[in-house]
Amino acid sequence: MKGTFRIATISGIPLRMHWTFLFILAWVGLAGMDNQGQLKWGHLSNLLLSVLTLFACVILHELGHALMARRYGIKTQNIVLLPIGGVAMLERLPVEPKQELLVAFAGPAVNFLIALIFFPFLLTMDPALLKDMTSFLFNIKEGAFPPFRVTFINWFLFFLVSLNIIVGIFNLIPAMPMDGGRILRALLAIKLPRHKATQIAATIGAIISGCIVIFGVFEFNWILVLVGLYVFTSAFGEFKTIKNELFLMENKVSQLMDTNFTTVNENTSLSKILEAFSNQDLNYIIVNNEEERVVGILTEKTVLEAVKNAVNQNTAIGSFFPFPVLQTEINESLQNALHSMYKNEKSALTVMNGKELIGVIDRETIHHFLK
Repeated sequence: MKGTFRIATISGIPLRMHWTFLFILAWVGLAGMDNQGQLKWGHLSNLLLSVLTLFACVILHELGHALMARRYGIKTQNIVLLPIGGVAMLERLPVEPKQELLVAFAGPAVNFLIALIFFPFLLTMDPALLKDMTSFLFNIKEGAFPPFRVTFINWFLFFLVSLNIIVGIFNLIPAMPMDGGRILRALLAIKLPRHKATQIAATIGAIISGCIVIFGVFEFNWILVLVGLYVFTSAFGEFKTIKNELFLMENKVSQLMDTNFTTVNENTSLSKILEAFSNQDLNYIIVNNEEERVVGILTEKTVLEAVKNAVNQNTAIGSFFPFPVLQTEINESLQNALHSMYKNEKSALTVMNGKELIGVIDRETIHHFLK
């Protein structure tokens, strides 16, 4: 996502912040002032702690998605913090309904687990105090700390439990692309084709988000308006996803494969490969081993990178490819071919017509065509 910068790495996943998140910090500074423009340090520290607690819970929520996705071999490119929440940028979405269901629910599950862990502490508090804190939480006018007598630790524990329950429930609203929308899509996809399930879930999401916007306008709650608009525009993004999914399902590898290639033996030197790219109009060079099995797919870019990294040009090209290349059939759907590339962490597949090698299909070509 553009406009972000890295602030940390958690469990191997980059944590990034969008520049608009700075508006939150600006709001905290302004809200921490009195009517004369003087900073109220106690009030400011409470506000800052509340915001930090909120986004710590958001980060844990997104980590829940990321770590569950990792169980199914799906990498997370990064987690991005936005003023209205966070998003785990998965390399791809799960295709199997059960996997999507678990990945989507993992985020709210983390919030509910945090609430469950700290809830017993609330049972030790005076019921009247809990009632007052609940009333204050849902009617905050001034500040982030209640004006009535309550210890900091009691308020913080109450806020932590309440916050995680609210975040968990809010994310379960069945509106794409929120977790509830993806859960709904996964449940529908058990019985319906995925594109049809997506269409239904996205339509429901657009209706719900429209209601959120209208409610926010009448209540003068601009945060709800922004959230509703974000969900509404994202729901239309899901309609584009439907279009892409249908295209991938209905079209074959043969329609986008590249036939501009030649083959070489794995003992061919890097210098010979460079010469071939220079003298011939080639997009790919396919490398075979002694058993005529494909062990590598070369582009001119990868060869030039090898030269740039000071690899000896007399090196046999086969040494770059310790693992065999996967293949697909000419009549295979683009969806299955792309899924195979992601699942096996391959950027390209060879295309076969029976036992005959006839072309190459790669991720970049498919994604470029979908734009």
